[in-house]
Amino acid sequence: IIPSIVDGEIIAESTLEADVGNLKEFPIELVNTGNDLSSYRLVILDDLPELWSATLATSDPAGSTIVQDLVPAMSDHPNPGQGHVAQVILSVTPDPQAPADTLQPLNIRVEDRDTGELLTLNTLLIRVEESISFELEPTTHTIDLSPYETPSTRVYINNTGNVATTFKIWLDDAAA
Repeated sequence: IIPSIVDGEIIAESTLEADVGNLKEFPIELVNTGNDLSSYRLVILDDLPELWSATLATSDPAGSTIVQDLVPAMSDHPNPGQGHVAQVILSVTPDPQAPADTLQPLNIRVEDRDTGELLTLNTLLIRVEESISFELEPTTHTIDLSPYETPSTRVYINNTGNVATTFKIWLDDAAA
């Protein structure tokens, strides 16, 4: 008699790239690495920094974090296929003020749905991409001059991106 082994693992790209402050969806896979038909519960650990959010979505009607009745890899024999793989969508929104190149670990527990037993703890790395953005105040400004005046004005540039950046500004004298 061969004992039943219930096991599963999350498979994803090595590092997932996310845009600062914006929702990004990543397709990841849950693979039945055991030898029996199994059902799983996926849980994102609550250890993300403040202002980060992450959710999981499966296509299972039992719930967005449930994968039911996933067959083992050996059931694909003799024609290897993907029957032992479930598609899962990981949705991540980084902190809007997260610095560029931040590597944030995101931990996902894979549990046996029926017993709650921890099968694996998978850590995915989320890299925050660079965002170059600014606010300019005022956005337009017109000055009427006479030939003998020396006007003065101010322009404010606020770097709203997540990386140090050099901006170039100039006067548009096309209508002069």
